[in-house]
Amino acid sequence: MRRLLAALMSAMLLAAMIPGVAAAGPSVRFDEHHVGFFCDIAFDGGFASAHIDTNNVFGDFGGAEAWLDPAVPFEEPPSMSGGSEVVQKSEEADQVDLSVAFTVFDAEDNELGEGVIEATLTPDGPPVPINDDFPGKSKVRRTGDIPAHGRDRDADPSGPRTSARELLR
Repeated sequence: MRRLLAALMSAMLLAAMIPGVAAAGPSVRFDEHHVGFFCDIAFDGGFASAHIDTNNVFGDFGGAEAWLDPAVPFEEPPSMSGGSEVVQKSEEADQVDLSVAFTVFDAEDNELGEGVIEATLTPDGPPVPINDDFPGKSKVRRTGDIPAHGRDRDADPSGPRTSARELLR
């Protein structure tokens, strides 16, 4: 009798677990279009980092951070920073123009003024194909092409930069 009861309980437990296996989420497919850039640069008296990203799935964002000497970039809070989720984008076959305007704050969250970042990206070579698999708990597969916009990581941004105050407009 005990064996029958143990077998019946095991069968009920197994049957109760089946819906949990079937309830796993379905595959999610989406097309993502991302355009962005970042620029890190040392200037007389400090270091600045600026970026703009536009993404049809995850949204838009742009901003900048600046560390005035003697602050250590990315290890200490920035001396001034700001950002916005309102990004302007103009996309043509041979050029992408990006811009973002935002309020700049100091490390104590005091408003310093307005900042603007503008970037023009032009292809500097043929598109680079991607075909990546990311195994793990959630499998991710990316396919497509990445336009070769501004891959020169050592290029200097146009215009001289002599102080962090030039980041403010």
